[in-house]
Amino acid sequence: MFGKLFLVILCVFVSEATKAQLGSGSNSSKLYLTDGMFDSTISNFAKANGVGLVHLIGQADIDPHNDMVLDVGLLKKKILSVFPDSISSGIAVLDWEGKAANVLRTQNSSKHFEQVMDEFIKTIRFAKALRPHVQWGFFGLPFGDFFYMNANWINRNQKLSPILSQCDIIFPAVYISYSDDQVGANSNLTFINKNVTLALEIGDEIQRPVMPFIWHRFKNFQQIPANTFYNYVRSILSVTYKGRGIDGLVWWGVPFYFYRTKMLPFSKQPSYSVFSNQHDTFVMKSCQSFLNDIHARSK
Repeated sequence: MFGKLFLVILCVFVSEATKAQLGSGSNSSKLYLTDGMFDSTISNFAKANGVGLVHLIGQADIDPHNDMVLDVGLLKKKILSVFPDSISSGIAVLDWEGKAANVLRTQNSSKHFEQVMDEFIKTIRFAKALRPHVQWGFFGLPFGDFFYMNANWINRNQKLSPILSQCDIIFPAVYISYSDDQVGANSNLTFINKNVTLALEIGDEIQRPVMPFIWHRFKNFQQIPANTFYNYVRSILSVTYKGRGIDGLVWWGVPFYFYRTKMLPFSKQPSYSVFSNQHDTFVMKSCQSFLNDIHARSK
């Protein structure tokens, strides 16, 4: 039952030059939603606006025991369920976090780092070999940072090039963790600029498209005010490196109905239908805003 309460949305815009490289299902699509459990309203909106579909494969289907080792059988089963046809095409994101990602992020053990690096490379190669017409990448690489955007942070991420060069697309996570009131608007803009620039620099070096993930919630799960969220997106769209901007924009969105309502007294908890209507309106309005900004940027 609770599975129906969670919606995963992945919105990607693709430049005309990149769409052919990505092999997306519809040449007219500039926004994509993941195969999460969205309702008929979102489905109809997607169809009416030429919004396509992108697949997200989570850690439970990659490293279910969080022991930093790929479960080949489980990943194969998941990929075959998502892409049953051997000539299937599309975009898929591998979301491997947990202990393995922490080793890659901190690199506090050269032995473990090399082992995890090999597992990530093994994973992406396996996925590409199984479904070669699908465009693959890892969620959250290169790693973002807010407080330590220094030379050490850059060097650590550049060491991930052996993994990223195996990917078809680079998917950094550019999540706004703190409100402007907490850290100041300039700090958030600096975070966006430096993190997107680093991803673009790495993408330029290995010749890969860059599609940052965004999220409409702060680190404490509180929703970012809509206009503030839209301004953050515009800031991401404005970042360039050597005259090149991002190739796509990825929105990972979860309603958090259960987590949001459980903090309220039972008598004040909205029904799921009320929450769903509010969420659908927010998603459609936001996607339309993104489409408008993408169109303006392409002029």
